[in-house]
Amino acid sequence: MTDDGYLNTNVLVEYFSEGHRYYCINPKLLKTKDKALYYFIGGLLM
Repeated sequence: MTDDGYLNTNVLVEYFSEGHRYYCINPKLLKTKDKALYYFIGGLLM
C-alpha cells in the first residue's frame, strides 16, 4: 500500500498466485520464506 492509501491489486494477485504455485511444488520453501501465506493458503484448501 502506498502512502496515499492506494493498493495495487495486480501485485496482490501475483503475490498470491506465486505463493499458491510454491505451495503445490515446494511447500517447505514457501513455509520458510512466507509462513503467513503458507498457512493462509493451507486454510483455504482445507
